[in-house]
Amino acid sequence: MKELLIVDGYNVIHGWTPLKSRAQEDLEWAREELVAILEDYAGFCGTDVLLVFDAHLSAAAERSVVTKGPLTIVYTRADETADQYIERFVQEQKDAQTGVQISVATSDGTEQSLVLGMGAARVPARELGQVIEAAKARRRGLADAVKARTPLESRVEKHVIDKLEAIRRGPVEE
Repeated sequence: MKELLIVDGYNVIHGWTPLKSRAQEDLEWAREELVAILEDYAGFCGTDVLLVFDAHLSAAAERSVVTKGPLTIVYTRADETADQYIERFVQEQKDAQTGVQISVATSDGTEQSLVLGMGAARVPARELGQVIEAAKARRRGLADAVKARTPLESRVEKHVIDKLEAIRRGPVEE
């Protein structure tokens, strides 16, 4: 079954300690960091991710959508909150009976209750951080396993191996 993770951007930024502390100084950096983290996660896990940021305090008349591979970033329009967008999107998916397994990452209790009632799973911000860290650890483990199975000779050119061997043996005594 196809999976879709919907992330309430600012809610998650303010729910993750490393992003939260930095967001107080530089919100744009925190946004970009969250985008990079989710883009990496989506690519590794094969899960589509919809990241939604509020623009209701801006003057943006139209919604803005940016797609980066399996990650879609939505900046809502001026009169729309991320919660409103997420609720409408989840309801539309339910009504269309797409069969997509939807999870919504937010620590907003009201939002969690609403999306649960629509059939989506809820993922608190802190739990999302744990899921992403676990995925990173899995990826590191896979990379280490591949390296362990691949001998040095197959990854390095012969002339480099010869030079390393000469260094290992040290100077020749006469």
